Amino acid sequence: MKKASNDKRNKGFLVSELAEIEKRENEIPFINFYPRPKLKRNNFTILNGEWDIEISKNSDLPVKYIKKVVVPYPIESPDSLVNHLLEPDEYIFYHREIKYDLKDGKRAILHFEGIDQTAEIFINNEFVEKHIGGYTSFSLDVTNFLSKGSFDLSIRVQDVADQSYHQRGKQTLKPSFCFYSSSSGIYKTVWLEEVPEKYIYDVAYQSIFDENGLKIHVKTKEDGNAKISIEGETFVIPTNKDNLITLKNVPIWSITCPNLLNIDIEYCDDVVKTYYAYRKFEVKNGENRGFFLNNEKIILNGLLDQGYYFPNGLTPRSYKDYEFDILRLKELGFNTIRKHIKVEDEYFYYLCDKYGMLVLQDLPNGGEPYKFISVGFPRLSIKLLNKEKYLNEKNVGRGNALGNKEFINDSLSIIYKLNNYGCIIGYTIFNEGWGQFKTSEVYNILRPNIKNRFVDLTSGWYQSNDNEVFSIHAYTYQTRDRQDIYKDRPYFLSEFGGLGLKVKDHSLYPGEFSHRGSKTKEALTKKYVGIFNNLIKNLKKGHIAGMIYTQVADCETEYNGIFTFDRKILKIDEKIIKEINEKIHPY
Repeated sequence: MKKASNDKRNKGFLVSELAEIEKRENEIPFINFYPRPKLKRNNFTILNGEWDIEISKNSDLPVKYIKKVVVPYPIESPDSLVNHLLEPDEYIFYHREIKYDLKDGKRAILHFEGIDQTAEIFINNEFVEKHIGGYTSFSLDVTNFLSKGSFDLSIRVQDVADQSYHQRGKQTLKPSFCFYSSSSGIYKTVWLEEVPEKYIYDVAYQSIFDENGLKIHVKTKEDGNAKISIEGETFVIPTNKDNLITLKNVPIWSITCPNLLNIDIEYCDDVVKTYYAYRKFEVKNGENRGFFLNNEKIILNGLLDQGYYFPNGLTPRSYKDYEFDILRLKELGFNTIRKHIKVEDEYFYYLCDKYGMLVLQDLPNGGEPYKFISVGFPRLSIKLLNKEKYLNEKNVGRGNALGNKEFINDSLSIIYKLNNYGCIIGYTIFNEGWGQFKTSEVYNILRPNIKNRFVDLTSGWYQSNDNEVFSIHAYTYQTRDRQDIYKDRPYFLSEFGGLGLKVKDHSLYPGEFSHRGSKTKEALTKKYVGIFNNLIKNLKKGHIAGMIYTQVADCETEYNGIFTFDRKILKIDEKIIKEINEKIHPY
C-alpha cells in the first residue's frame, strides 16, 4: 500500500503563520453560524472545537486519550494542531463527551457534515453506525443516549485517499501536478439539533417560472399538513407530496438583484425558517444556442475553484474565506464559480445566493487509480480522441461494481442536499475521464433529479452525445474557434488559462506546476490579455456560450491562480481584469 509523501507537506510552513495558529488554539471554529441555511431552527449546538484524538495502526478504540485536535480542521492541517500525514493503514480516533439538557418531548439529532473517508460511530463504546464517503453528510438520532444528560462519543476514521474506489476528488497520497494532499478525518462541522417528536426532515422547492408557480415538497415521517408563509402569503399544503402554488409579485433572483424569498413553515410543533432564490435557468440548442437566466441569454464568465483554503486544505479557516472569494470575484466582474471536484459547506452556497454568484457544481470523482494514458492523453488530440468510444473504463479505475454504485448513491445524495440553492445552475458529472463509466446510463439515472439546471456530463474530453453542452478543456490551443465540431450545442470552454506566477512567502508549499509560467506580474498580465482578446473575438461571432479560467488561487502543487494561496496578492493587474470582464458582459 502506498505511503503518503512527506516531501512537500512538511516544507515551507511560515514561522509567523504557525505563531498565529497557536494563538487561535482556544477559538471554536464556525460557532456562530447555523450550518444548514435552507432549513433553520432556533435550538442547535455547534460541537466544533477541542476534541480528544489518537492516531494508531491498531483498530481497537483507545483506552485513554492524551492528544488534542481542533475540529473541524483536517489532521494534515496546522490549524488542527495535529499536522499529521495519515497513512492508509492508520486509524484516527476522535473522542468527546456530549452533554445536553434535552427538553421533554424533544429529540436530539447529531449531524456530521463531513468526515473523510470512512467513519464508524461508537456511543458509550458500543458501535452505532458506519458511514462511507467524505463528501456526503449524515445524521443520527441520539435521543435515547441523552436520557441521563450526556453520552460518550467515539469515532473511528480511516482515509485511504486514492488507494480505493471511494470518492476522493483531488486528494492523493503523493501530491503532484494538479492533485493535492488528503484532508482526513472530521473536516466539516459537527452539531447537535433539538427537534419536536414530529418534525420536518427536509423541504424541496422548484420554480415553475413562466407561470409564477412554485412547487413545494415538505418531507415528514408521517403525513400531515404544513402551513407555509411566503412574503406575506399563506398556504396550507399536505406533506410528502409535490404541491404547486401560484405566487403574486414574486421577487426574482438574478446576478445583479439576488432577491431571496423568505419562507416560514409550521408542521405540528415544528417551526423552521427557509428561503429560496426564485429563478429559471436553461440551455438552448440550435441557432440561438446558449445559456439563459430568467429567459435572458447570459455568458458564463467564471473561474475554476478548487475549494482548497490556506492553510487547511479542504476546510476554510472561517466563513470569511468563502465571503472573500465570492465578493472579490464579483468585484472583478466574474459571474460564475466552477466548484471543482469538491462539495462545500452549505453556507458557501447560501452566500452565493445572497450575493448573486452562479455556481457550476462538480460531483467528486472516484474509482481506483487511473492510468495517465487514459485521463491525460486525450488532451493532446482534442479532435481525434475526444470521443466516448475511446474511453477504457478499467484504465480510469472503474473495474469495481461497488465503486460504481457508491458513486451513483453519493452523487444523488449531494444533488438532493443542494437542491434548494438557486446559485447552482449546473452539475459536472465526469471530469476529464476520471472515474468515468457507463456514461449514458449514469446520465439517465442522475438527470431526473436535477431541476432547473444544466448537466455537463463529460467535461474536458471523452465527449458523449448525451452531453447538453460541448465542453472542452484547452490549455494549449485555448483560443481556437471550435464551431466546426460543437455543431448545434452551446460551446462551453469549461477550463482554460492556467497561467502561472510564483510569489515568494505566500504559500505553505513550494508550488511546482502551471500550464504556462511567468516571471513578473506584468508578463502574466500580458499573457492573460492575449488569451482573452482572442476569445472575445469568438464571443462577438456568437461561438462561445461560457468560459471558466483556471483558477481562483494557487494550491499545494499549483501556482496558476489569479490570487496567491493565502489570497493576499492578486497576481494580475486588477484594472485589466475588470476592463476585460466589462467587454465580455454585453455578450
